[in-house]
Amino acid sequence: MRIAGWGEDQGLEELTRNLAFTLVLFWLGLGAWAGVGALRLGLARDEQQLLLTLPLRPADRWHALLVRVVREWVGLVPLALTLTALGGGLTALGTPSLLWLLAAGVGVALALVAGPLIAVGGAALLLRLPLPSGSDGWLAGLGGRCLEALTLRQSSRDRAPTAHILPGIALLSAVVARRRTPVAAILWRSLISQSRNWTFRLRVLMTPVLCAGGLWLSGQVTLPGLGDGQRLAAFAVVLALLTIADGAASPVGGEGERLAVLLTAPVSAGALLRGKLLAMLLAVGVQALFVTATLGVLLQLGAGAVLLVLAQVLVALLGLVALFVGGSVWDSDLSRQVEGAMQALLVEEVPVTPMRLILIGLGSLLVTAQIWLIVALDGALALAALAALTAVVVAGSSVGGRLALPQIVR
Repeated sequence: MRIAGWGEDQGLEELTRNLAFTLVLFWLGLGAWAGVGALRLGLARDEQQLLLTLPLRPADRWHALLVRVVREWVGLVPLALTLTALGGGLTALGTPSLLWLLAAGVGVALALVAGPLIAVGGAALLLRLPLPSGSDGWLAGLGGRCLEALTLRQSSRDRAPTAHILPGIALLSAVVARRRTPVAAILWRSLISQSRNWTFRLRVLMTPVLCAGGLWLSGQVTLPGLGDGQRLAAFAVVLALLTIADGAASPVGGEGERLAVLLTAPVSAGALLRGKLLAMLLAVGVQALFVTATLGVLLQLGAGAVLLVLAQVLVALLGLVALFVGGSVWDSDLSRQVEGAMQALLVEEVPVTPMRLILIGLGSLLVTAQIWLIVALDGALALAALAALTAVVVAGSSVGGRLALPQIVR
């Protein structure tokens, strides 16, 4: 039903009914909005805590809250423009606009008073809060006492931030926390930090998509002389490289200025690197191994073949992660500040520095060599060759990282 056609197509009785219905909806909406503003301004701002410490009557505090709701939440200008537009529309319809405007104004005033009172009083009643004693005023005094009760309840709450971590990470972190070693401490810190990271949770949610994509890709890519186990191992290693490049190209350098705390702590360079290695291997390896095992079962490779592929992937991941952990020491910069979500994303995850791009290039070369070994050699021989290559990479990364860490402080 169009409002513009009310005055032409309808009689006076139906027009009056439609106008009354429209005004009632407007009053209800305005009252609900004012009630939300009363709860927001009355409980979530420091000004209300200050008013509570002043020697004011509950009615005075309630009047101050209503003024703030009208001025800051509803807004005087939008309210005046709405009433002006309503008056213009009533005049255009040819109705007794003065009476309707008077009714609209009275309804607006009642909505601005009743909405906050119902919201604040209803919240106090729902929480079963004891109201402070007082008898000044009736509605204003009641609203002020309800506001005081809610403010006292709000101020007594524990405002410490709550840590929301994944259930599996919580169990694992509890096990790691039992070991009082520097490596366990660094691993526990990385587990908690990654579990709170929303990008890490998105990557976890992408696991079923990766399984489906790997299954589809195995049916599309067919190379002569290349078995399903070899293709699966190559897919898992490439997936691990992409995961590292996407969010963990610099596990040590991504600490930024926080690395100074670790360097000045009674932790050796080897313990720091081992802790970072275990944390990154756990973060990347769990997803890669899960995808590998799932696809191995779906492709019906058999238990022995799946275990062999898992061993190859695990050994290859160890070398790949060691390369990024040891190489990222050369990416460290203690002047990088990590404040806020955007800076944390840029410093910790995004590969924007030259050293991180170099590491991604070296990682690509390493993955290429690993895939060549997997394809060129068979079974256990490929696993032994991967182990030898990984040993060389781990040793080189460890020596390079140990030499670079003391230079950062200097």
